[in-house]
Amino acid sequence: MRKPKLSAFSLAQLVITVLAIMFGLYGFIGAGDPASNTPVVADYDEACSPLDGGVRDPLKMPVDRPPPAKVYEPKVDIPEQPSLYNPDDRGDGKVKGSVKFSDGKPVEGMRISAINTDAVISAPTWDENDIVATHKAFDRYFRQLERNTRITHTDNLGRYSFDDLDRAVTYRVTANHAEIGSSQKTGKSGDTIDFEFDVPVIIEGVLRYEGGKLPDRYWVTTNGDTGQGWFEYIHGAEFSGDKFRIRAKAGKVQIVVSAQGWIQDPGVVIDVNAEGAEVEVKLVRAASLSGVVKSKDNSPLQSVSVYLGGDELDGAWGGYWGEESTRSLKLYETLDELELSPSVDLGFAGEYWGGNSGYTGADGKYRIENIKPGTYTVTATLGSFTDSREITLVSGENYADFSIDSGCRVKIVGKSSGGDAVTPTYAWFTDKQGQYIQGVQQPVTTKGELEFIGVPAGDYTMHVQANNFPQVSQEVSIFDGSNTFDVLFQEPARLSGNVSAPGGIPENLYVRVTPVGDDDVRDKNAEKMVRKGAENAQYVQVNQDGSYVANNLQPGQYEISVEFNQNDSLAQQTVTLSAGDNTVDFSIDERCVVIVAVDLAPEIKDKKSIQVTVSKSDNKGGTVYRYGKLDDNNQARFAYLPEGEYWVMAYSNDGIQTYVQATVNYGQNNVSLSLGPPNCVKITQVVEGSQGAVAGLKVGDLITEYNGVAISNMTELVKQVQATKDGDSVVIVVVREGAGLTFRLNGGRIGINGDNHRR
Repeated sequence: MRKPKLSAFSLAQLVITVLAIMFGLYGFIGAGDPASNTPVVADYDEACSPLDGGVRDPLKMPVDRPPPAKVYEPKVDIPEQPSLYNPDDRGDGKVKGSVKFSDGKPVEGMRISAINTDAVISAPTWDENDIVATHKAFDRYFRQLERNTRITHTDNLGRYSFDDLDRAVTYRVTANHAEIGSSQKTGKSGDTIDFEFDVPVIIEGVLRYEGGKLPDRYWVTTNGDTGQGWFEYIHGAEFSGDKFRIRAKAGKVQIVVSAQGWIQDPGVVIDVNAEGAEVEVKLVRAASLSGVVKSKDNSPLQSVSVYLGGDELDGAWGGYWGEESTRSLKLYETLDELELSPSVDLGFAGEYWGGNSGYTGADGKYRIENIKPGTYTVTATLGSFTDSREITLVSGENYADFSIDSGCRVKIVGKSSGGDAVTPTYAWFTDKQGQYIQGVQQPVTTKGELEFIGVPAGDYTMHVQANNFPQVSQEVSIFDGSNTFDVLFQEPARLSGNVSAPGGIPENLYVRVTPVGDDDVRDKNAEKMVRKGAENAQYVQVNQDGSYVANNLQPGQYEISVEFNQNDSLAQQTVTLSAGDNTVDFSIDERCVVIVAVDLAPEIKDKKSIQVTVSKSDNKGGTVYRYGKLDDNNQARFAYLPEGEYWVMAYSNDGIQTYVQATVNYGQNNVSLSLGPPNCVKITQVVEGSQGAVAGLKVGDLITEYNGVAISNMTELVKQVQATKDGDSVVIVVVREGAGLTFRLNGGRIGINGDNHRR
């Protein structure tokens, strides 16, 4: 029998197959560089909308998911690019690097991404009122990110590289793994960018539950004990199924599981060592509470707050955590949903639920979910009226209806001086003591009207606001039942003018418009008298050309002042404003000017980081604080200062500082500072009766020498003083007002305090 022969074609096929298998298993043949980062460009139609059933939508874009990186079980995944990868920037540049643990071991399988920093765009705003437009905006956003993001993974030596970079641009390189951590650095072609991570501590968890089905996705958070009585966030991740693996840190760790419809009970805090830990988390079926709130006449009440209180709220994670988890899940579900109808209405839905409180809708119904089963005090509140009861909630549905006094109903009807309807935007009520009275504003249903319920009967001052009109305040008496008040919005006064100043208008210059009134109100919290007018003051900024405009003012008498930083008054007038246009001009001067000249030591290399400040305070609580930078002449100029005693300081980012106290008078004041490493000690205090005081030392003296040793800082001075004895005779040299002085002292304590200083 003839032996079968392999043709040349068959041999070629065999060789190709063997090579393919070897490459598929190992990613490369023999020792060499890691697999190259070769892009794959999808063939897709740019004009095809993701909502048209076209190419793969980036909201469901293929994301390479290497298995969890384990120190004890390393695995290598072949780098994979997203299907739409086609960056705007290309070239022959290269960035390489490595990822290691803090113990020196390489991290294999770490996801590394790189994107041109100029290509990074801000994420769109999530707009629930236009879900279709939001989806398209996110679609474009993800497409651009996907198209410009290079992705690779570290090999078994922890190495990675990107080989097709533009040499002219900067790249943001990110190393990220759920079980290891995330770090981000920037660099250019030719850079070596290395990452180091702490050896991960992994918690493997199991959920124990019964009586229902877990949601498809839930959230797990780990928090570490700070040792100060509270926990701080470590890591959070989303999981499915009844098991999870999550990163933590060694020590006491709190595990929080947030699953819609379930409550973690009890809370879990475990001790975790460097090898990690295993934990069981018990979930109980959450309770929900719903019902109807009606008035005493059996009418449904809208905008009633229903909330839970009691010890059961502590020690279990539901409510807020569940609410946040639910919002995240809804966001993900919306992003995943491609067939969205433009008719979807996500506007005001009436009732609200979340956390441990809820509000009734127009039908008086409320609903609160994700509650830990237990006994609570449930309270329904409308304005100043409440109804409470103790209720035991069990897993699943619970119901409770409430009946409360709806108080008085107040309708405000707004009109302009011309008789046109004006819809108030907001209103509030205060009693004779100035206390705010709680009321519940109702949705606007009729133009020109605003309605409140839950207001108790009584005499009040009603304050009403409307767009483009000054605020109106009027005295009202509210009785049981319905009350209607007409509010006349007068034509507003408009104030404009010009501020002139030598040398131009500085930044932070404002005009303050304050109503003049003799009425005072006692602020019971602060225990002080305040003017009503001061509470209603309006600030408008002065433009660079000196102009300013204040709109929607109530006609009447006002105090108009020009202020620097909204606190230093430079000029003021008292005027009466009439409806329509009014003009008030000001001419101001610079008052006190301080020019600070700073002599920089050679050790100061970064002049841009130097800050210069002038500040003062008085016994009435008034403060003045200004800061600035040095100009090309190493000077900083401050104007529009009030007279007084100021501290003038210069300091740099490395902690070097210097300061003097200066008396600032009207006109120009010059202050000199020397900034650099200290070369003397400035005396800040001389203890009365001490040998320093007896010898004649004074505050402000600069100590340059003690016992024959040059003194450059307080540490050196203390060291030299401690080296002497009471019976020693020592000489101290100081500089006072530019002149050198010598004093003879005994050894030991001098009786002074001082600061490092440079002269």
